[in-house]
Amino acid sequence: MLILGIGSPFADDQLGWEVAKLIRECSKDYPEIQAQALDRPGPALLERIAGQPHVVLIDAMKSGAAPGSVRQLTLDELDYLHAPVSTHNFSLAETLKLGEKLGMLPTHLDIFGIEMGLPPQSRQEQTEKAARRILAALGY
Repeated sequence: MLILGIGSPFADDQLGWEVAKLIRECSKDYPEIQAQALDRPGPALLERIAGQPHVVLIDAMKSGAAPGSVRQLTLDELDYLHAPVSTHNFSLAETLKLGEKLGMLPTHLDIFGIEMGLPPQSRQEQTEKAARRILAALGY
């Protein structure tokens, strides 16, 4: 299973990276999990996930939910998020829709959004909770 934290070094857009890093640290007992961070991959994401059997994408989102909330999304839901925010050249939704049309999506794709707006004093605790919730949703 390939877990990719999508983001950038800017403010809350780091949430996907931070959660992927925590998952990498706590998944050492699960050699089948490979977790990495990707900096605004845009369409290059498709090259990274093509041919993979199971890919998990984690990205920051702005949907109006409570900061730190974790939401598992379908490809269609990703497209309809209220006021999606992206520092990527090509949004995650656009990239995945392109991948779908080109037949480049993995056999199994899980998408998780983490709501932006975490206060600095609770950021570490909330990202740890998000990592645990995502691992639990994946059966770990």
